[in-house]
Amino acid sequence: MKYFIALMMFSSLAQAACMTSGQCPRETVAGVTCVIVKTGTDVTGNTTCAKQCFSVPLAYECKKNECVLEKEKNPYFDPNSPRACRRAVEL
Repeated sequence: MKYFIALMMFSSLAQAACMTSGQCPRETVAGVTCVIVKTGTDVTGNTTCAKQCFSVPLAYECKKNECVLEKEKNPYFDPNSPRACRRAVEL
């Protein structure tokens, strides 16, 4: 029961009205961010790539005068597309 009450109190903080992100809770939540990364080249010299995901802390930010959790990044990736590596980054 105590956990439920604490969760409800935290949820109401996250939905608080704000003008700047500094007014939002400073707590972070574990999240996942994915990026398309270059992995090398194939035998014909074309760039190869893959989607890699990392655990990252997500913070609250002020959007439309309301504290909301940052969105996780998960770009669409079709490894069979000839343009799959177009936006790939180097790590």
